[in-house]
Amino acid sequence: MATVPGQYVYQPNWFERHWKLLVGILATLVLLFVLVLCTFVLGIFAIFGRSESVAIAVAQAQKSPVLIEKVGQPIERDFWITGNINTQNGSGEAKLSIPVSGPKGKATLHVREEKQNGVWTIQQLTATIDSDNNEINLLPSKDTPGSY
Repeated sequence: MATVPGQYVYQPNWFERHWKLLVGILATLVLLFVLVLCTFVLGIFAIFGRSESVAIAVAQAQKSPVLIEKVGQPIERDFWITGNINTQNGSGEAKLSIPVSGPKGKATLHVREEKQNGVWTIQQLTATIDSDNNEINLLPSKDTPGSY
């Protein structure tokens, strides 16, 4: 195409020529960020799930005849554990909500534990049954917290 002297020929700028490339790069970065964030969150839940205090609480709950009657057997821990665990120099505390399920239903364990000299002691262990929303005490005796 011949140009007439003095006539302006429109030239698209860099952004107009490469906007699809920028959208692709931004979408990739957003996707990468979401992937890293999800990996981090799932890693935290996996570490929580493998903690000694969670294992002790679930083991104690699995021995409870009342919980076995309500949710059935086997009682298995679900993934989404919430709460906190603080330890330092062989002592600490844990306050957790642990979802569990069995063939008959689901429940949430509410646990409060203390750690002294490397030994976890269950201070409180209750379960809220999802079907009737009743809370039951899972410790053998209210007066004797269990050491494990």
